[in-house]
Amino acid sequence: MNNEVVKALLDANIYPNGNEEVTAVMVNDVITAVISHFGSGYVFGGVVTPSSSPNENTDVITFYLATQSGTYVNFDDIVVDEILVLITFNGTFTKTVLIEASTEVSIVQETGQSTTSVMSQKATTDAITEKTTDIYALTKFSTGFENPLDVILTGNPTTRKVTITGDCDAYWRGVKVDAIISGYESSAHGTDTTKKYYLYYNGTSIAWSEIFWTFDMLQIAIAYYDNEANEWVYVRECHGLVLDPDAHKNLHFNIGTYKESGGTIAGYTLDSTTASNRRQTISYTYINDEDLTTLVNALRTNSYTRFRINRSTSA
Repeated sequence: MNNEVVKALLDANIYPNGNEEVTAVMVNDVITAVISHFGSGYVFGGVVTPSSSPNENTDVITFYLATQSGTYVNFDDIVVDEILVLITFNGTFTKTVLIEASTEVSIVQETGQSTTSVMSQKATTDAITEKTTDIYALTKFSTGFENPLDVILTGNPTTRKVTITGDCDAYWRGVKVDAIISGYESSAHGTDTTKKYYLYYNGTSIAWSEIFWTFDMLQIAIAYYDNEANEWVYVRECHGLVLDPDAHKNLHFNIGTYKESGGTIAGYTLDSTTASNRRQTISYTYINDEDLTTLVNALRTNSYTRFRINRSTSA
């Protein structure tokens, strides 16, 4: 795309009217138009200064923004004495003036249609934040723990609560959940031993529920009652924030938990009638629950319990 096309896109989408305003719709239109015309072969190299160097990859068409006056020695000695310049590399560097130095510019705190006003840093940040929030609300992405393998979840069968420690920064649709910090302790779940309880954050609060969660929730833990051990058991569900809800759902129902490696059974003799020959060992085992890896400790004691219908005896 040549420089005249860039100018035409800007002129066609940002223009003055009686109120000298630039609307959010018009800003979106020009951004969309520029991206569309640049296409996937173009790369944005960032905002550069006279001392900056261009990207080393000369195989891609790259565009830069320059706002400081001076000679850009590493960009074919392009001289910038305007307020805003577009520098494009496509074998050679070319310059497109977006805002002339003689243009009177005012700082505004909102979007509008003016060609001589510039939004402040705060207004720009607020506009980007609003757009980002809208994207996360639509896609429901970026929900989960930043470092799921470093999250330690401990359940207390007596109090029926769980505690989270370790590196446990968690996000709900791109926004950090301040309530989840190392040392966080949940409320107590229900007492019905025939039910499972699900702990998750729903964008407003953290709570236990008897209803199976949806996969756009910030999942934390599951509690169920082990009738053989006569106590509550807690399962860590602190998944990462890069796993999108639909993929998580499909993995859960179609693949589920699987062994990644380890779990080797050894130290036994087939068909032996000697008790010591039937006490096998099991090596460390890595178990994956979708994107969440758990290390199961090795069984090396060779001493455990053999269960029967109505009683148990040591093997």
